[in-house]
Amino acid sequence: MTLNDFKEELKNWNLTKYKAINFSIGILALLIYELVGLPIYRPSIYKNKINDFHIADTLGNTFGTFTTIFFLIAILSNDTSKGNYLIKLVSMPEIG
Repeated sequence: MTLNDFKEELKNWNLTKYKAINFSIGILALLIYELVGLPIYRPSIYKNKINDFHIADTLGNTFGTFTTIFFLIAILSNDTSKGNYLIKLVSMPEIG
């Protein structure tokens, strides 16, 4: 995707079902972290001294990555091929 492709994409931006679904997934990931992970899960793990393999410590990064990926898909892609490309582009460094 070049800068001209990005400008063209923004000129022709419209809300589609695909974009709405991806935006909803991003919002859901953000809400799970902010309403469950941060105030409930992390304090209970720390209070009870449970070894959860640092999930409580990295929960923000994990759900933040999900949120960012799906927000970018909702903003930048009109079809599933671009969305799948963005998922692969962002998630491969995390996996590898």
